[in-house]
Amino acid sequence: MRNFTLTNSFVADVRQRKLLSLSVVDKETCVAICSYELNLFGSPCFDITITNNIAAGCFFAGFIAPGDECNSTTSLKFRDNISHSNLGAGALPYPDVSLGTNQNQCYQVANFKSYKTTLPCVAAFYHTKEIRAYNLTCIDQEKGLNLQTAGEGEKLVSKLYDSFIYGETAADDCPNTANCRCKKKEGLMLFGHNKQGKDLHIPSPS
Repeated sequence: MRNFTLTNSFVADVRQRKLLSLSVVDKETCVAICSYELNLFGSPCFDITITNNIAAGCFFAGFIAPGDECNSTTSLKFRDNISHSNLGAGALPYPDVSLGTNQNQCYQVANFKSYKTTLPCVAAFYHTKEIRAYNLTCIDQEKGLNLQTAGEGEKLVSKLYDSFIYGETAADDCPNTANCRCKKKEGLMLFGHNKQGKDLHIPSPS
């Protein structure tokens, strides 16, 4: 894909299909950016702008999006988006193959907000030696923010900085307190490293 812009959009209430086979899993997310065709690394995409969008009521993730080059401060590839009320993660940022092998060394995600998700507001478990995340806001997540690296290497780094994680807020998880979801919530999950990375879209049940 080339020269694509998605801005000021609202994607919500994505429904699951009832499949005939229990061994098949749909490739699900509200907004899949260059991730759908290839399972492990995504497809090269150039000159894309994904800004100021909202994804809500999503399965698996609100956004699956390519990450930025480390130390980038002006990129609009994936910036100022919001994801909430998901039975999944807020965002799954992955190394951008359109940048060659640079992001196998380091990539970053920044300037993103997510609240009331069943899975982490931001999660990553893809092939890179270093992942950085900053200017994130995570509110009322059932599973804590989780940044993983994958592959081979001696120095493997996950960095989170200049971000905010909030616990319970005045907004209940249901309109009727008699049927409220009273789930325990976590701010962070332990960061770590995997020898093998995950597919961008999980193709089969575990």
